[in-house]
Amino acid sequence: MRDSAPPARRIPAWELAAGIAWVALVGVLTLTPVGGWSPRMSSGCLLCGELGGADLIRNILMFMPAGLFLARRRVSVTVAVGLGLLLSAGLESAQLVVPGRHAAMRDVLVNAMGVGTGVVFYRALAAGLLNANRAVLAAAALLPIVAVALTGWLLQPLQTDDVYYAQWVPRRPYYARWDGALLDAAVGGTRTPIGRLRNTDEIRASLRAGGPVALTFRAGTPTNSLTAIYVVMDGVQREILMVGADGHDLVVRSRIRAVAWRLDQPDQRFPDFLARHLPSDTIRLAARFDALGRACVSLSGEERCAPRAALGSAWGIVLWKGELAPGLRRAMDALALALLLIPLSLLTATRRGWPAALAWSGTVVALVLVGRAVGLAWPGVPELVALLGTVALAAAPPTLVRRIVT
Repeated sequence: MRDSAPPARRIPAWELAAGIAWVALVGVLTLTPVGGWSPRMSSGCLLCGELGGADLIRNILMFMPAGLFLARRRVSVTVAVGLGLLLSAGLESAQLVVPGRHAAMRDVLVNAMGVGTGVVFYRALAAGLLNANRAVLAAAALLPIVAVALTGWLLQPLQTDDVYYAQWVPRRPYYARWDGALLDAAVGGTRTPIGRLRNTDEIRASLRAGGPVALTFRAGTPTNSLTAIYVVMDGVQREILMVGADGHDLVVRSRIRAVAWRLDQPDQRFPDFLARHLPSDTIRLAARFDALGRACVSLSGEERCAPRAALGSAWGIVLWKGELAPGLRRAMDALALALLLIPLSLLTATRRGWPAALAWSGTVVALVLVGRAVGLAWPGVPELVALLGTVALAAAPPTLVRRIVT
């Protein structure tokens, strides 16, 4: 008599719920109509477009959960990547009939890479939990430190060497129409009329030195989305500086290193900074920048400086959402920081004793000090809450952690 086949491994309820939530999220992010009808198949270039690097990272991160799920089902990397290709091809084909969506061969490949990355990540973490792999532990300790250092470096200012052009209240599809008017603009005391700036070298030197940028404009009706009041571009349409408004908020954006790597660019927002001024009021605004690109703006005797970027602000250079309320942005910072520390916390939970606790604590201290060295802020309340959450995870019973992960 033949032996009966082993019973199939049941999927835990929490894992099934997470899988359903992931499928729903991917469906919303990829198959929701946006804009008008313009279906087309884009090329397979991996880093094409102004946000090619950000798109690459977003797609990998979005499909990593599928790889984690398949790895828990003991699926090989090859099979997982093949399934990822099939799933991605189906999604991209569906986008051909969704208004405003553009199917891309690049996304098919990158999504499959995300699935494969999820499998490799899970296997490495499981090896560290089950086999006390020191290399995995070292990688988990270095991950948050390197991520924070890289974030601070990418957020630092970077000018271009091309000719500069000034734009006053430019009309672009991605800017809201504004009925105000810019009356005068100067950088470092040098006026910058509309068009090519013949004194580009002088303007560039002033911007690198921190300005100041002085604008005189007639206030308009507050808009429901971002409008640009003053923009400096270079000869290949790379944005160097933008001063604008979003409702009553003042918005400042200056070019950073992340843009050169085709990543997203967080702006600096000053909530309700324009609220005291009525339409048709004449406003004289000044903005200056420190060595880290942090803006300080002054208006009618009031000065505000943008806060330093948070330790967990890496999400902003991958998918910036300036329209989020400040509290939600701080919550995103805390969540990103927690995600960076989760692998190390899981590994720490399976290694009891002072050495493991000191290794975890040393990593957190190094992370904070490195972040400060590259211009990021000290941890605020949201980040401290996130750190406490990872402490609780690191103190979880080892058997529980192994059961959940493996």
